Amino acid sequence: MAFCPYCGSKIEETAKFCTECGAKLTQPEPAQPQTTRADGFPPPPEQPAAQSAPPQKPKKKSKAPLVIGIIAGVLVLSAVLWGLVGRSLFASYQPAEPVDPSMNAVSQTAFWNGSWYGWWMIESGTGAYEDNAGSWWDACAQIELDADGSGTLTLWDDSCEAGQIIADAQVQASADLTTSGRLVSTGGSFFDCSLSGADAWYIDAAPSESMPYSEMICISGVYTDPENSEDSFVYTVYLRPWGMDWEDVRTDDETRLPYFYDDWYLPLIEAGDAPVFSKPRFSASTSLTPPSTLSRLVCALYTAMPFSMHFNSKSLCQLLSQMFLSGLKIGG
Repeated sequence: MAFCPYCGSKIEETAKFCTECGAKLTQPEPAQPQTTRADGFPPPPEQPAAQSAPPQKPKKKSKAPLVIGIIAGVLVLSAVLWGLVGRSLFASYQPAEPVDPSMNAVSQTAFWNGSWYGWWMIESGTGAYEDNAGSWWDACAQIELDADGSGTLTLWDDSCEAGQIIADAQVQASADLTTSGRLVSTGGSFFDCSLSGADAWYIDAAPSESMPYSEMICISGVYTDPENSEDSFVYTVYLRPWGMDWEDVRTDDETRLPYFYDDWYLPLIEAGDAPVFSKPRFSASTSLTPPSTLSRLVCALYTAMPFSMHFNSKSLCQLLSQMFLSGLKIGG
């Protein structure tokens, strides 16, 4: 038994027309097993299952654009940082142009020439000068430079007799990173120690780190007894132009003032006087005599006295030492 594909009515297998709907049955359906539904209609034809395509592998993207972008970003960031920070960090390390001495001859001689005042001290000592560490004296200096920058530096302190000196140096102005340059000793002596070669003075116009005050020069060196190399001391000299006050030093540390700043220097400045100075009658080979045991004992006893607190014990102590030293020299 067959069924009409259009109305589902039962028809003969050889029928060419449906007796119910009259449809022409020119293309009979091939005989296939059918499953009858409850309502009498055949089930719909089965649809072939769609074949699932194999999953497509994702195409690999090139990393070249990403790498190029990162490199470009780093370069841009570096340029920005250099503009904002780099120049300020490295500006202080840019070397200054060397100073031509011929262009600054006038400023050099104007800075150096004249009288100077300050103090010098023994920083440390060995042998006969071991006990002199910390001793210091007021000092004056006279610098005289010619137009070519050559000249002399003469130094004396408050223990010198009239016309006595402790140093007589031949100096030469040279170019430095400052407008005023520096002085270099080419000969002469500090007491009886040579000031040339390895023992030469190099005096910068710029303030030192230990005394960072304007227009203050620092001279440092090592004295070695020519007759006994075991007797030596390290010394430092601090000087300022004559007539300049030291109130900035007083504000920072009053103990760094010269001993006789208030009692001797200021009265001379107010009176318009120059430092007492005459061409030396003695050579710079004046012997350096260490303070005697007696003078140190007198200083210790005086400082221990209750009434000493009413005076400048530091200055008076040194004065007493000098008096005893002078007495011992005269007596000798």
